[in-house]
Amino acid sequence: MVYSAAYLTSLAHQLLWFGLVVAVVALAERRWPAGPPPDLRDRGRNFLLVLVVALSLAAVSAALKFIPDAVVTRGLVGMVLGGWHPAGLWAFVLATAVYAFVWDLFQYWAHRAQHVVPALWPAHALHHDDDRMNATTALRNTLWSGVLGLLLVQVPTLVVCGVNLLTIYGAYVLFATWGFINHANVRVSFGPLTPVISGPQLHRVHHGRSPEYYDCNFAAFFPLWDVVFRTYRAPAPDEFPATGLPDRAPRPLGARQLVCDTLGLPRRETAEQPAPVPAGD
Repeated sequence: MVYSAAYLTSLAHQLLWFGLVVAVVALAERRWPAGPPPDLRDRGRNFLLVLVVALSLAAVSAALKFIPDAVVTRGLVGMVLGGWHPAGLWAFVLATAVYAFVWDLFQYWAHRAQHVVPALWPAHALHHDDDRMNATTALRNTLWSGVLGLLLVQVPTLVVCGVNLLTIYGAYVLFATWGFINHANVRVSFGPLTPVISGPQLHRVHHGRSPEYYDCNFAAFFPLWDVVFRTYRAPAPDEFPATGLPDRAPRPLGARQLVCDTLGLPRRETAEQPAPVPAGD
């Protein structure tokens, strides 16, 4: 597979940005931890995963080629509004919010499907088996989860919104920064804004290890989608549950394991592990 210099440069810039954001968030995680801290190997594993998955996804990104260029550029929103393009601070904010709102609706259903459809759960389970959830858990995804996101979230969002609706600044805030905040291992509550904006406490509940936390709080940005579709679970004032999956044991770091994790392949568990939890519970 041949990657263009532009693609590799863009990927390097993204990884550098990820590293800077994680470094800043890690300071807060050290100061106000909500659970056991990860070690450097845990963080390194997740960065390796996102690198391998990103390089692999480049091979399937041709799935976007079937969308007409006019649709990709303007989307249905642009076609309805003619030549409108965000100009000025508030227009940028509004356009970014609209893009995020539409993206989060598609993300909600794609995410929920990976929890409730048994055949899709293996694509997503890796993201949930982190018993030391931290900012880099946002990077912990299988290749198949990335493919589902491309086809079920990115493509329909582009059809509706087009690329012009999202500025580069909005893209960095939404897709290169917020996920690290959402997964941060920090004992921070958004208080009255919890049902409005998904934050570390609300999303930690989604990653809760106990069955009482399964299948709730799927939205990435706007919990309103969980409220509308009746999957919203408000955290108690000081509720920061343990994370992970009871049927997935910690595993060694190595090239073979990295390949297995990238592909979402099952791995040998220790004899002491409890019975598996059915997908979707």
